[in-house]
Amino acid sequence: MALALIAVTQFVFAQEPAQPATQPMAQISNAPFNFSHKKHGEMKLQCVFCHETATTGARASFPVEAKCMVCHQAVKRDSDAIKQLAAIEKDAHIVPEKPLYKLPEFVYFSHARHSSANIGCEQCHGNVFEQDVVELHMPMRMKACVECHKASGVAGTCTTCHEAIQQ
Repeated sequence: MALALIAVTQFVFAQEPAQPATQPMAQISNAPFNFSHKKHGEMKLQCVFCHETATTGARASFPVEAKCMVCHQAVKRDSDAIKQLAAIEKDAHIVPEKPLYKLPEFVYFSHARHSSANIGCEQCHGNVFEQDVVELHMPMRMKACVECHKASGVAGTCTTCHEAIQQ
């Protein structure tokens, strides 16, 4: 078991990030559209306004159409993108075509755990409100997580992130 874990660790550390440098357009009902965090950031929104489970769940959720339409019933409602948005189901999630921050299935990460430790979204995601197109701020590599844990004095055992191997 230990030998297999060492082999996996060496493999993970040796790999280059597979994620693109910038996030492609988002999708609503399989139709892409442009979304600017920068334009929405001008309203001083908190991340959890749209990503409601970012501080309470294992994963940060993406907003549903109804959340967007809270403002867009009145704001730019005549634009083609908002008409397209308004035409989909109210509970349809607005998700990126290709997620920018994606971890392998064998890695456990909890947004809630990191939020309760007072780690702000920007530490891993950067200041997305300065970006029209979100760019990868922290590579989704084991090395980045290990370095952060070491710098913070947080546990860094294998089972910290790889809970599935706790048997």
